[in-house]
Amino acid sequence: MYKYLIPPIILLFCMMNVFARNTSIIMHGMVNSDSGTVTLIPVGDDIFYPDKNSPSASQVINKRFAFTNNATYPLAFRLGLKKESRLIYISDIFFVCPGVQNVLCNKDSIWEIPKINNSCMTEYTTSFKNASHEVEAGYNKVNEEHSRLSAEFKSKIPQDMIFHIQKEYNVLIHKKDSVLFQYTKIHPNSYVALWELVDRFTIDGYKSIYDSIYVHLSSKIKNTYTGEILAQKLHAASVTCIGSIFPKLLISDSKKQVLFNPKAAHKKYTLIDFWFSHCGACIGQFNDLKNIYALYDNKGFMIVGISIDDKDNINNWRAIIDKYHLPWKQYLDFNGRECHKLSIEVFPSNFLLNEQGKIIAKSISPNELSKFLKTHLP
Repeated sequence: MYKYLIPPIILLFCMMNVFARNTSIIMHGMVNSDSGTVTLIPVGDDIFYPDKNSPSASQVINKRFAFTNNATYPLAFRLGLKKESRLIYISDIFFVCPGVQNVLCNKDSIWEIPKINNSCMTEYTTSFKNASHEVEAGYNKVNEEHSRLSAEFKSKIPQDMIFHIQKEYNVLIHKKDSVLFQYTKIHPNSYVALWELVDRFTIDGYKSIYDSIYVHLSSKIKNTYTGEILAQKLHAASVTCIGSIFPKLLISDSKKQVLFNPKAAHKKYTLIDFWFSHCGACIGQFNDLKNIYALYDNKGFMIVGISIDDKDNINNWRAIIDKYHLPWKQYLDFNGRECHKLSIEVFPSNFLLNEQGKIIAKSISPNELSKFLKTHLP
């Protein structure tokens, strides 16, 4: 009797195994390091990933590490390697597909694309890289120019040269977005295009072209968990696009909640600066912003600082304000609740508003801001 039961049981086991492979991403990795911790770094934010419970760190044992992630479609990550809490390696973006795959990393090659063989990686390293070749060459040229000037002027590059380099970067960013738009039109079923869009949206903030790119993704891509979350985030962030009126915010002055309305400032130009007390890049801009504020405070310009520190970090927030003698008004958006609604994920982030509260620039650098005010508030 039992001999007739064995084949169906074996068949069921095999089917379950195949199903598990199609709903899980299993990575077996190798790195040229005898110890350390390999971390999976999300592209964008954890919110874009369907599986929030899978481990994001793996100990290196005999130069090997492993990850499992529940997903029915390709995901994108970067890899990091830490030793004694210090990050000694970070990779460029790479893609993993459902099933079992091997990943090979070289800790001595920072920002490399890890070696992994699957359909998405084939697309990324051929079709997508070919489409992006001209833009990448442009980035390499500007990076080399920046390195040369930094060495020549011992990291104290003249302001007009920094402004010129920033303009070149801005042109390349525009070209890069245009390439992704054209690529998505030709490849609507591309998970590479999906994750590239997630990455750029998270880094650069909302742009209207990102809506256009998203429209050209196929229904299959849009209906993934990542696609649906991206649609929600794009919609939420669209209220902060250039030309829109900056929304009112429910924030705190550390004592009580206030409904902040930028239009109530009655200034010709207002810079809304989002930061937090442990953000080195945020703090690094304060001296330049203080110089700009001192020059234009009496000419119709103001700055408003909004920190996303939580209640446990209020003392540190106050200490930073006191240490750098920040003269402009400071508010708290506890835990970044308002920022989250507006899909502001990268810090520092800022918005330059006109007298009507309309957004006229985003993520403007101190150099660009200084140039703008010199022209408009002589």
